[in-house]
Amino acid sequence: MASFGEIGERFGWQGWSSRGYRAASGMVCTGISAIAAFITDLKASSPIYQQQEITF
Repeated sequence: MASFGEIGERFGWQGWSSRGYRAASGMVCTGISAIAAFITDLKASSPIYQQQEITF
């Protein structure tokens, strides 16, 4: 996981460092929790997931 964080830091992925991922909430996550928080933050920032459902 540290290697993944270092790669993210090198490529400028916001929130990633060799220690883990700093989520939008400010919490530093490590291990599999870091990936889960990263995905959660991506979903929250994506317009695809922000669209409302249309009922028929």
